Amino acid sequence: EDGGVGGSGTPMAEEQSFQTISGEERWVVKHKRRIVSPDGRRWLITALFDITGRKRAEIALKQSEARFRALTEMSSDFYWEQDKNFRITAMSTGGEKSVGLDSQWHIEQEWAAHKAILEAHQPFSDFTYERLGREGDKRYLSISGQPTFDAQGNFTGYRGVGKDVTEAKVAEARIQYLAYHDSLTALPNR
Repeated sequence: EDGGVGGSGTPMAEEQSFQTISGEERWVVKHKRRIVSPDGRRWLITALFDITGRKRAEIALKQSEARFRALTEMSSDFYWEQDKNFRITAMSTGGEKSVGLDSQWHIEQEWAAHKAILEAHQPFSDFTYERLGREGDKRYLSISGQPTFDAQGNFTGYRGVGKDVTEAKVAEARIQYLAYHDSLTALPNR
């Protein structure tokens, strides 16, 4: 019997977990190879490698990703990522891909100040910009972001969160209007 090992010296590898006497879970990878010596005897060579550290890291990463995914899906806010050219590459809400934020910005001075922060690779909070919604209506989004870097320290883009603040902006504009206009005649106050 070859114990599940392929013929002709084909190596097989399988991961296996077990509990130690102390109750600790350990992981190993078993490498098996069947060989036949020139005199016809069959040999099964097995090598075990402890991969417990790697498996624990994989499990922790999967749990972290699942936790992050669940939180972003439950949130009314959205998550976004940009590449080093400031183009949107991912949005948790299924937004448009490869759209730079400057293509939706309408107040040049404020956009220029924000772009200077981006080009300096600085974090930012609560940057509000205007864009057109799917039905052509005005939407206001407030975003916060952190720059990202690769292992060598090279800038790779931004990632952050955002929220739709349209209702608050509309209410603010309505309050501003009512402060300076008569509610009955809609004429400007003195």
